Amino acid sequence: MPGDPRPFSMLGLNDPFVTPAATMPFAKAAPKQYLYGTPGAGRFDEEARPGAPQGAGSGYGKATNDARNATARGPLKAALLLLLPILVFTNFVLVFGLCHKDYRPIFWILFCLTVLASAGLATLPQFSPSAQPKLHFRLVGSLTLLAAILGTLLGFLCYSNFIDLYYNTSVGRWYGNVRPSSDPEIIGDASILTFSPGTQIDISKSAGFNHGDLYCVAPIIDTAAAAPSTGYWAVGLNCCAARGRFTCGTRMDGENHTGIVLSSTASVGHFADAVKQAGAIYDIRIPEGALLVRWVSDAAMEIDGLWHDGVLFCVLAILIAFGVELVLFCLAAGLFLAWNRSEAAASGQGYLDKYLQGPK
Repeated sequence: MPGDPRPFSMLGLNDPFVTPAATMPFAKAAPKQYLYGTPGAGRFDEEARPGAPQGAGSGYGKATNDARNATARGPLKAALLLLLPILVFTNFVLVFGLCHKDYRPIFWILFCLTVLASAGLATLPQFSPSAQPKLHFRLVGSLTLLAAILGTLLGFLCYSNFIDLYYNTSVGRWYGNVRPSSDPEIIGDASILTFSPGTQIDISKSAGFNHGDLYCVAPIIDTAAAAPSTGYWAVGLNCCAARGRFTCGTRMDGENHTGIVLSSTASVGHFADAVKQAGAIYDIRIPEGALLVRWVSDAAMEIDGLWHDGVLFCVLAILIAFGVELVLFCLAAGLFLAWNRSEAAASGQGYLDKYLQGPK
């Protein structure tokens, strides 16, 4: 320092543990040199990393964050792929299977919107110029579309077999002390019939109409009436021979004379053809508006059982669908990981890395 009479040793310049820069007044420390660039600029310079290709364009820190975000998105994509189809399937099984048919227009609108959204999700990335086609979108859209269609079909099956009869029986009227010789058109709005004492099923005049299944019918007669005419028939499925041996429903005894009327066209089906066939075979006059009934011991319990059977059908359908989807998902994941390992070994980057990163 100019004008300072002290020797250099007193200023510490000869001390091996003191640097001149640290001891000189107003001296500025040299800036630190970082290996891969300067922090605070938003990213490290990947091109400064030894061995990095020139003009890489993306930073080391940015690449690390992208990999971290891609790893975080992976479970979300897997959950979406697994859960969205089963949720759509569950929704359509329940609404078409258990809800009353008067609400069908609303359900059909929901179904059409779901189909359009699923088809768009499966096809839109392929035609969009700004989006790279992604397997994830195609899988989610395709599986959701399939789930909506299968759920609707199984819902209709449940409704036609159980719930339709439940609603029709619940809103109809219960008539008691009905004589089999009476005119069935007088009580055409009936849902449950309790017949008068002396009523029985004439098993000797039963017949089966074969149409895939065997549709069985037998006339319900009044033992006190002389005329063989009857407008009431007991019915069942696959519970008789072509002629005779009718065993459908509960066994009639002195206290059991109750039947649930089949009122809907879907329920009647080929039973009406079986009644015509039996009338022709046994020369029985069948009046207009003949009522077909399922012989039961407890009508109230039978009606509740229809609802319980419908709910059980829907629950089993949902559980089976979820189990099948889970097994297929695990198998597909195993095959995908094996393919990813072979791809990574061949090209240095597996397809899983590209898949998890999603659209840029």
